[in-house]
Amino acid sequence: MKLAGVNIVAPVAWTFYPFDQLILARRDTAVGSLQLSTAFRQDLAGGASHADCLSLAQQFAVSDGTNEPFDIVKAGEGDTLFGAFSLTVSEDFKRAWYRYSKRQLILGVYTCPQSRSSEAGVELKEAEQIIRASDYATPSI
Repeated sequence: MKLAGVNIVAPVAWTFYPFDQLILARRDTAVGSLQLSTAFRQDLAGGASHADCLSLAQQFAVSDGTNEPFDIVKAGEGDTLFGAFSLTVSEDFKRAWYRYSKRQLILGVYTCPQSRSSEAGVELKEAEQIIRASDYATPSI
């Protein structure tokens, strides 16, 4: 499916709600929710490193009460980068991802209550797959 200029491949159990530079998604199990952002699409058009992508992903994911990121994952090099990290924010657990490809950045953040994070396994796995498979429907401007 194509929403807000992004090609998304997702399991049928997910419902998506597109906005201008944000796509909200929720699985039918409703433990948490996923947000995809296109707001940073062109911020790294001149080239990127994992540190650059991580910094923008943290800006998207962070709010008051954020602890340091943990469970950080980085893969790829050059023009194709993927990474993830986890955060705890107040009473919430967050898992954030970035996908940098063709000089364009997609960010995603899955959020659920910390009290339900043990139930979020399937949603987290599928949310990561959604981010990994997402790309922009049009080339970089």
